[in-house]
Amino acid sequence: MKDVFFIRFPQNHRELEKCARWAKACSRQNFTADSVKKDTYICSLHFVNGSGPTSDHPDPIPATATKYEVYLK
Repeated sequence: MKDVFFIRFPQNHRELEKCARWAKACSRQNFTADSVKKDTYICSLHFVNGSGPTSDHPDPIPATATKYEVYLK
């Protein structure tokens, strides 16, 4: 896919709170910050505008969010 890239998850031993927010946004059963390894990535499309984390939107969009919820951010 064009213009899609992958972002490494925050390291759970350095940025636990941020890592936990990202894991929760994935909405995967039994996936927590403890599940994140050094080779765990998330697709850029899971962020507002598909451009990865920004200062205005540092966390991924929840996987269960509707397009209306995304536009409200």
